[in-house]
Amino acid sequence: MRLARRPLLVAALAALVVAGCASTRLTSTWQDPALKDATFHKVLVVFQNADAELRDVDRVKARVRELGFDSSVVIRVVGVERQQTYVPPEVYAVPAPYRGF
Repeated sequence: MRLARRPLLVAALAALVVAGCASTRLTSTWQDPALKDATFHKVLVVFQNADAELRDVDRVKARVRELGFDSSVVIRVVGVERQQTYVPPEVYAVPAPYRGF
């Protein structure tokens, strides 16, 4: 039963990453070999945020304990690359009898 949950967790995390930004790609990953038999029930995802309310570490720790998370995934932005693509508008001709529509 434990092995059945792990692919579900990995798929959920992958879906979360893909949904966040379609052009995001993982350049490196690491997995602790000691955790291959671990089961997680409630995963906290942590990311960089400029929200001033979240800078109160004691308040955040209390909230995490209150909600009962048993594991976490920490995400950070390493770099941002932007590429601009121009797609010219399409031009098409309409036959003469239909120009009145």
